[in-house]
Amino acid sequence: MSNADVSFSIIGAEKTRNMLAELPAAAQNRVVKPLMRDAAKDIARLEKAESPKDTGLLKKALGSTPLKTYDETFFIATGVRRGFEKDGKNPTKYAHLVSGGRKETEAKGSFLADKGRDKFFGKKVAAVAPNPFVDRAFRRAKNETVPKLETRGAELIEQEAAKLAK
Repeated sequence: MSNADVSFSIIGAEKTRNMLAELPAAAQNRVVKPLMRDAAKDIARLEKAESPKDTGLLKKALGSTPLKTYDETFFIATGVRRGFEKDGKNPTKYAHLVSGGRKETEAKGSFLADKGRDKFFGKKVAAVAPNPFVDRAFRRAKNETVPKLETRGAELIEQEAAKLAK
């Protein structure tokens, strides 16, 4: 996983934002929260599409969840979910190495080993090239997800306005 926070805001959707601003706060939440859930699912889908296909375990572990609302900011989280360990491999432990890579490591003592799992790695562990699949997914999301949100947002705003007109 990338350590950098990646974020984007909907810019250029002034018409949709102006329509949303005319609604009461409760109606705005009924519009924005489903949009954020949809965005989170789309981003997780794109992360899965961009993830490496070694064993498929990392792809299975990727997911999303809406988190919190602070003032007018909605937070969603996408990334590796817990509970997907299989055959001693746990994606939460190695996803950051896949995304960011690793430099070559040499033993300071006589050898490299994981005493908890009785694994011996030798004197050196080779470098691994980074595969920034999360960053690629966010770049694709800016192009694919934002237009969907604008269209779906206009539909939800019209539905809420119709409810309020009754």
